[in-house]
Amino acid sequence: MKLKILTLITIVAMSVSGPGNTGYFTGRDILDLCESESFGNRESCVMYLSGLIDLQDSLYKWKDLTKKYYCIPVGEDISQIQKVFVKHASKNPDKLDWTATSVAIHAFAEAFPCK
Repeated sequence: MKLKILTLITIVAMSVSGPGNTGYFTGRDILDLCESESFGNRESCVMYLSGLIDLQDSLYKWKDLTKKYYCIPVGEDISQIQKVFVKHASKNPDKLDWTATSVAIHAFAEAFPCK
């Protein structure tokens, strides 16, 4: 099971290339998508954040993650989750060169702590 997860993560990581061709998206890359005038770019932001949320939930359900880093309430609107990311990223410009995943996890953990 862990090999399957590692393989999936590796495939996704290898296939994704941020605008800076770093091999991963930075917080700045996703913030730019989220704040874009382009509907397609904003949808890309939403899909990225949704995928990250789905990944945590899946890893937790498969018992490959022993605790959740954030607990987004069931039914929370994805546009609100996007706003949480944008607000956190904008308030922390020193962290925008981190991976987008790291920035998002920090944003979600702050806004949606597990109780």
